[in-house]
Amino acid sequence: GAMRGLRTFAKLPWVQDQIVGRQYLQTLADILGDDRHSVVTRADAAHVLGSVSLQVKYHATIMDMLRKPTRGLMMLLMKGDDVQKGSAARCIQFLTHNARARAEFASFSYSGVLYDENFEPMVDEFNGLQAVLDLCGPLSPVNHRTYGAGILRNFTGFDYGRQEILKLAQSKTSPVLRLLRECDKGSVSAKAHAAAALGNLCTNEQAATRILNCGGDHTLRCLVAVAKVDSSPVDAERVF
Repeated sequence: GAMRGLRTFAKLPWVQDQIVGRQYLQTLADILGDDRHSVVTRADAAHVLGSVSLQVKYHATIMDMLRKPTRGLMMLLMKGDDVQKGSAARCIQFLTHNARARAEFASFSYSGVLYDENFEPMVDEFNGLQAVLDLCGPLSPVNHRTYGAGILRNFTGFDYGRQEILKLAQSKTSPVLRLLRECDKGSVSAKAHAAAALGNLCTNEQAATRILNCGGDHTLRCLVAVAKVDSSPVDAERVF
C-alpha cells in the first residue's frame, strides 16, 4: 500500500527530488532485485524509479548506485506479468536516454537453470534485446509495444545497438519488421519512436538496403507512414 501511494505522488517533480535527496533510490533498487517482495511491490518500485527517471539529471545517479537496477528491471521485463512488464519497460525507456544505461541494458545477458515437470534441469537464457523484442510482439498490449519501440529507438542511438539489431533483421523476431509494423499500426508515440529508430539504423546505403529487403512492398508502405510521422509535429511529452 505504501509503495502504491509513493507511485502516485512520484508523478510530481518535487517528490522525485525528495526521493533522490533522501537517498531512497537504493531502497527502490533493492526492492527490484529481491524476489521476496511481492510482484505488486516490485512493479510499483519500477514505476517510481521510472518517474524519477523522467528527470534526465538523475540518470547517472541511478546507474551509479551500489546495487544497479539493471538486472531487477530486466528480470521484470522478461518474466513479470503485464503490470510488471509495463512498469519496467517505462523505466527502461526513460533511463536509456543516458548513454551508459543504454549500453548496460542493450548488452545485458542472463543465464540460469529451470526445472521441468520431471525435475529435469533446463537452461534459461535471454538477453536485453530479446526482452525488448518480446515487448514489441504482435499480441503485446499497445503500451508495451510503445515502450518497446521507444527502447529500440534508444538502442539504435549507438553503434553496438545498431549492429545487434541489424544482425537480427532477417530473423523470425526481426526488430526491423516490428518497427515497421509500429510505423504502420502503432500508437502515435510508437510511430514516432519507430520512425526515429529506423532512421538511426540507416547510417549507410548497405544498412538502408537491408531494411528495404526485410518486408518487400510492405516495407515501402511502412516507409510512407514513417514519412508522415516525420513531417508531423509530435508533442515531446507524449512521445516520452
